[in-house]
Amino acid sequence: MNLIDTVNKNKNTIINLVIIIVAAVIAFNIHKAQTINTKELKAQKEIEEKKVVLLIDINRLSKEYSTYNSMLGTKEIPALINNLGEIAKTSGIKIVSIKPVSPQMQPLFMKYPFDLSISAESYHAIGLFVSKVESSTNIYMIDSIDIRPGKDGVKTVLNANVRVSALGGKK
Repeated sequence: MNLIDTVNKNKNTIINLVIIIVAAVIAFNIHKAQTINTKELKAQKEIEEKKVVLLIDINRLSKEYSTYNSMLGTKEIPALINNLGEIAKTSGIKIVSIKPVSPQMQPLFMKYPFDLSISAESYHAIGLFVSKVESSTNIYMIDSIDIRPGKDGVKTVLNANVRVSALGGKK
C-alpha cells in the first residue's frame, strides 16, 4: 500500500506533470509549424522583392525605349529626300538619282533605305557629304558606298553609288 498511498498523495503532481508534458508537445508542434511558415514567407518575400526590382527595370527600360523612339520619330519619305538634297547641295554633290527601297522593320525601329547615285568633283566633297549625312539631325547611316571615276564632258568627276538608311520609330 505504500505505492498506492504515494500515488494518491502525489496524484495532483502527476496530473500536473502529464499536463505540462502534453502542453510542451503541443507547443513544440505549433512552434515547428510556425517556423516552416516563417521560412516559406521569407522565401516568398525574396521572390516578390526580385519581382519588384525586375518591374522597376522594365519600367526604366520602357521609358528609355519611349525616349529613343520619340527621338527617332516617324519619317516621311519626301522630307527625308529633301533633307538629303539639301545636304548634297551644301557639300558640292550632284544627286543623279534617288531610289527609295522598301522600309525594313527592325526589332526596335524602322529603317528607310535609299539608293543614291551621286557625282562629285573630288573625294573631299564625297567625304564632306558622308560626314554631313551621318551628323544630320535626322538619323542616317551610310550602309555602303562605291566610288568610281567618271567623265562629265571635259571635267573628270567621281561617280558613286551610296546606300543611305534613315532610322525612324515604329508606328
